[in-house]
Amino acid sequence: RISGSMGITGACDSVMVLQGKRGEKDSILAVSSRDFESTEVVLGFDGGRWSLKSTNSEEYKEQQEYVNSPYVRAVIAMAHRYHRWQGSPTEFAGELALFGADTGEVRPEKLTEELRRFRERLNDDEGVLFQTGRRSKGKRFVLVQEVQKDGF
Repeated sequence: RISGSMGITGACDSVMVLQGKRGEKDSILAVSSRDFESTEVVLGFDGGRWSLKSTNSEEYKEQQEYVNSPYVRAVIAMAHRYHRWQGSPTEFAGELALFGADTGEVRPEKLTEELRRFRERLNDDEGVLFQTGRRSKGKRFVLVQEVQKDGF
C-alpha cells in the first residue's frame, strides 16, 4: 500500500496497489496510470501462484456474496423441498433457520431485504421465485417458489 500523502504518487506514470488480507486467497490489484484508464482486477493466490479471477471487482464481489450467502442457499433448498412456500417474514426467518441459515439476531425485514438483491439471479440461475409484498389488510408476506428455467 502507499502510505503518506498522495504527492508520493504524483511522480509516477503508473501505480499498482495490491489490496488484501493476509491468509485470504483473493486480493484486488488496483492499477492507475496516466496512459490508460484506472482499473481493478481480482487476483487469486493459491499454491504460490497468482491467477486472474475477474477483471471486474464489483461484479466478482457481488457473485461471491451470492455464492457464499447462507440465506441464498437456504432459500434454494426451501424451494426444492416445498416447491411453493408462503408465509410472514417472521415465519420465513424460522424456515431459513431449519435449512441451516443462522438467522439469530437478524430482523426478518433485513433477511428479505438482502434476498431481494438476489431476486433476479435466484430466478435466472436457480429457477427460484422469491417475492415479497403485502396481502389484503396490509399484512406482509414472503413467497418462495420453484419454477422452471423458462419462468413457468
